[in-house]
Amino acid sequence: MKNDVHLVKLSQISRFLDGESNLTAQKRGVSALERVLAKYEDESVVIGGHGNLMTLILNHYDDRFDFDFWNGKLTMPDIYEARFDGRGMVEIERLYSSPE
Repeated sequence: MKNDVHLVKLSQISRFLDGESNLTAQKRGVSALERVLAKYEDESVVIGGHGNLMTLILNHYDDRFDFDFWNGKLTMPDIYEARFDGRGMVEIERLYSSPE
């Protein structure tokens, strides 16, 4: 799977040449996550990815994960634990962030 995602403010539904819009990337990521949640219901799952797509997916469930989060709070690496009840995120906790 090709993961060329270009992040701009979510309010801007823009598309880069030969790229996908944030909305398209978000829909793709959320769809993939929901398939994993359905397949492994009531189990623990570890998912790895890059910060752009992670932010877009988390923004679907919680609007705190927006452009300002991506631009100023996201570190590399970052590790989050998200808990879901069905298809909704009920809790998220940052477990690790890169020292500043």
